[in-house]
Amino acid sequence: MDFSFLRKKFNESLFDIYSSEELNVIFYNIMKQLTDKSKVELLTDNYKLGHDKEKLFFEYINRLSKNEPLQYILGNTLFNNLEFDLDSSVLIPRPETEELVDLIIKYECKKDKILDICSGSGCIAITLAKYIKRSDVTALEICSNAVKIINNNADKHNVKIDIICKDFFTFHTKSSFDLIVSNPPYLTYSQKDKISKNVLNYEPHQALFVNHNDPLIFYKSILDFSKSNLNVDGNIFFEINHIFYDEMIQLVSKYQNFSYKLMKDFHAKNRFMILKKNV
Repeated sequence: MDFSFLRKKFNESLFDIYSSEELNVIFYNIMKQLTDKSKVELLTDNYKLGHDKEKLFFEYINRLSKNEPLQYILGNTLFNNLEFDLDSSVLIPRPETEELVDLIIKYECKKDKILDICSGSGCIAITLAKYIKRSDVTALEICSNAVKIINNNADKHNVKIDIICKDFFTFHTKSSFDLIVSNPPYLTYSQKDKISKNVLNYEPHQALFVNHNDPLIFYKSILDFSKSNLNVDGNIFFEINHIFYDEMIQLVSKYQNFSYKLMKDFHAKNRFMILKKNV
């Protein structure tokens, strides 16, 4: 089947689920994965898929029709211009988290020893290790499957990081850090009705949701951990649930040796909190 027929079939199969703009982006991402050719090359050559790749193409359509995220279908995603492998055992990195990493890279502070808590695919830890030269980065992650993905991604980008498979709530170390970063689970189950099906049905709930009775439990535990494991003048970078930013301010205010500031994401929502340990 030639390129124009595949494009027509793709649009006909999925037009009631995705917008025309989304279909265009998804189609060319899939074709690039299957052919390793650019959009211009595909349009110019009227490329034809072989039998095996054609079969895979229609399998992708079937999975997309069930709202499975494209990133899981392709097995990779871009994050800060780096390609990361992933599967449904890890959260798909969001643009807001790219913003968080950009903040850290550009922020004037000591970054010799970095700890990434709830590391997922390792996109934060590996990107920091890649762009902050001579940094010593540790990724902490509870899920053993996710740890395998972090290892693969670290090898893929030729960076050396320490990877620890451990529940943060039982994690103890004598090491101290200059910078701690975390994008922990921060959605409550009461928010489920506002979350799209492709997220609810496919992304790991362990990485998304936190008990509504204590939605700040990760942040409180990280602050307690930082009393002994964050160096003086060290920094914490949090990605937060914007609906709890007042509660976050109240929480941090109880830790008198920390100063903080809130920063908005590109949606103008209070999404990031930067803390500094003063004494």
